[in-house]
Amino acid sequence: MNDVELICEGAAENMDKQYEQVRRFHAAFGAPVAEAPTMASRGEGEAAAEAGRATEELAGRMKAASLQGQGGRALARASWMTEEIGEFLAAETVEDQADALIDLMYFALGTFVEMGVEPERLFEIVHAANMAKLGPDGKPIYNEQGKVAKPAGWQAPEPLLIAEIERQKETAKA
Repeated sequence: MNDVELICEGAAENMDKQYEQVRRFHAAFGAPVAEAPTMASRGEGEAAAEAGRATEELAGRMKAASLQGQGGRALARASWMTEEIGEFLAAETVEDQADALIDLMYFALGTFVEMGVEPERLFEIVHAANMAKLGPDGKPIYNEQGKVAKPAGWQAPEPLLIAEIERQKETAKA
């Protein structure tokens, strides 16, 4: 077993479920699905690189405000996540993009840890609400502008998210 295999042993099953759920969502709604590691397209011109620089500048301003005691932990954590988005946009390789996304995920999960919120059930709730946007035939419904429309009877996930967080609060008290 090599070093990567040792580090990652048993880890795949933990994230593969959510990855496959999002993959199914992409396939159902016609979003890109790559079959092999592929760099996310930045299109023509400098727009992505400029956005990356602007995002990193915003992250710097957020960090500066945070260091001055403004915005609390929420601003500090948001600045770190924003910085990773800037790095993703500026990345020149698929490896650099993946590194920025993993760092972003790590900061996002760390924020859940700081909040004491377990995200798995919340993810399931949001995923179910997103997949419920498919019509009865299993295909997306689009409005006249080409945006995915919510079918009749679709329910927003927020009430279930609130209930799940309340459940977690009650469990923590016990």
